Amino acid sequence: EHALHEARRRLAPASSPSNSKPRPGSPTVMPVIDKIKEIEHEMARTQKNKATEGHLGLLKAKLAKLRATLIEEKKGSGGGGEGFNVARSGDARVALIGFPSVGKSSLLGHVTDTKSETAAYEFTT
Repeated sequence: EHALHEARRRLAPASSPSNSKPRPGSPTVMPVIDKIKEIEHEMARTQKNKATEGHLGLLKAKLAKLRATLIEEKKGSGGGGEGFNVARSGDARVALIGFPSVGKSSLLGHVTDTKSETAAYEFTT
C-alpha cells in the first residue's frame, strides 16, 4: 500500500500549467521521456492481481497521455521529418453492411480494383 501511494505521488503531474506542451529542442522533452521510462519500469515491477488493477490502470492512462504529448510535439514541429511505414502483412476480413442497392459492391470494387458480377435483380452480390 505504501509503495502504491509513493508511486502515485511520484507520478502525479507537476503544478505547471496543463496547456504547456513540450517543444522540439526544449529541455522538457527529456523529462517526458524519463517519466515514460519510469512508468514502464513501475508497471514491469508491479504484480498483476485484483489489488493492483486500479494502480496499473492509472499508470497506463498516464503513459498514454505522455506518449500523446510526444506525438503532438512531433506533429507540431512543422518540417517534413522522418515518418514511419507499416508493412502490409497477414489477412483480414471486412464486412460491409447496409441496405440493398446503396453501393457496397461499387465501394469494394473501387477500393480493391475488383469486379463484382451483378444481375438485373436485387441481392446478386
